[in-house]
Amino acid sequence: MALRAAALHDERGRGPGDDAAAAPPHGRPDPLRGLEALPPGPPGDRADVRRGERRAGAHVARARDACDDRRVSARRPSKDPQDWIDAALAAVEEGGLAAVAVEPLARRLGVTKGSFYHHFADRPALLRAMLAAWEDRFVRAQQVEFDAIPDPRERLHRLLHLAYVDLRPTVIVRLLAAVDDPDVAQALARAAEVRIGMLERTFRQLGLPPARARHRAAATYGAYLGLAQLRTQVPDLFDSPRALRAHVRDLEAALLHDLPDPAAAS
Repeated sequence: MALRAAALHDERGRGPGDDAAAAPPHGRPDPLRGLEALPPGPPGDRADVRRGERRAGAHVARARDACDDRRVSARRPSKDPQDWIDAALAAVEEGGLAAVAVEPLARRLGVTKGSFYHHFADRPALLRAMLAAWEDRFVRAQQVEFDAIPDPRERLHRLLHLAYVDLRPTVIVRLLAAVDDPDVAQALARAAEVRIGMLERTFRQLGLPPARARHRAAATYGAYLGLAQLRTQVPDLFDSPRALRAHVRDLEAALLHDLPDPAAAS
């Protein structure tokens, strides 16, 4: 009985607006909870509260949008310039210089065009970066590697094997087809000078005088470019890897036929 009387007393003690004040707020963003507990004030104060509610609601909406943007970014990782350069080199190998276009590359990388323009001003800027990367990887890096081989015969043997057997000549053939582009022409000229110079030093170390070493180096590089072009036009020119290696051995023998062999002399 005492409990029932206390309950009845408690119910009678509530005012008309107490139930609404005690009810939990619904339909409002979390940051606004607690504003309903503010004491009523003059009309100006209530207007300030409403303005505060609107500002807080806008803040919550912006925070929610930012979270959504972060989730989208997590699903679509950003790409750095090297990703675009690698994709451009792959596109050149597959379809030539014309295949280097922003939209297809963006689809290949799974990003928007905005990623491209974040790193490059335009397509020519990407082409120049791609050509510089090609020179670094396939020209200068190889020069450093092969200049470190002390024996000129071993150096020539490994150069020929790399050029004809290990590497596919697709990219340089595609670049040769686009030699009317000034940037491509300059990159090919620099590559030729580095490679011919490397061969020239090798032939001089093998005993040829400077002029003949230069001529033989140019003939060797010309044979490489010609065969690279021929292999793209006649893919089954060599019916097996063994046939290709036999061709390289014959070429090497022809290049060394009039040069002394230190091993034979000893």
